[in-house]
Amino acid sequence: MAEDVEADDLYCPNCGTSESADTGIEEMRVDWVVMGGKLGEVGYCTRCGEGLEMQLPLPVDTAVALMNEFCWRHRGCPPDMKYEEPEIKTPKDWIESRDVGVSSIAIWTVMTGEKHPHLERGKSYQVRWSNEPPRDVADFGRCYRLLNYFPEWRPQMEKMSARFPWWKPHVEHWTELMALYEGTLEASGLHPLDREKASRALYDRLKQCEQEAKAPVQG
Repeated sequence: MAEDVEADDLYCPNCGTSESADTGIEEMRVDWVVMGGKLGEVGYCTRCGEGLEMQLPLPVDTAVALMNEFCWRHRGCPPDMKYEEPEIKTPKDWIESRDVGVSSIAIWTVMTGEKHPHLERGKSYQVRWSNEPPRDVADFGRCYRLLNYFPEWRPQMEKMSARFPWWKPHVEHWTELMALYEGTLEASGLHPLDREKASRALYDRLKQCEQEAKAPVQG
């Protein structure tokens, strides 16, 4: 599909640059286009800020072709362009941001009492959403930052285990998990082995909480 794209289509509406489609995919590196993004996005350009949305489900080859085309279109975004995400001041600002994930959205829905906005709006693509607690360092990091934005929610974390019992071990050890995550932040400038050790400590503790949640209640 990428070979059929016309050069005129390879135009970034945000930065105004265009790029020829003559370069082969194997020669292209667009490290500033990344996976993830806002709800409904599968990727975005960190230079100009444009996101890529897809109507899922799609055949894998179609999805890959669309992602390749998106990368081609943003190949010319200048390196001195740095998109600044909007400031987060309200819960609505956060849910529309690019720092969202499964577990942090679960916290948001419980604390705000609102439905997942894309389910509410009836988006046609599938929304990967559940009520699962954080499973890895990245998951916990999004929860950590969400509670930093709205610290008044921290003392209310017991609402999570009251609503979703499988959150109970995580909630009970939340202070410990926060300390372990802060350890990963402190290790960010250290030797890679030290960073790996800090991340592994949090990951292992999250897995222990997950196993505790699955353990039968002793009575």
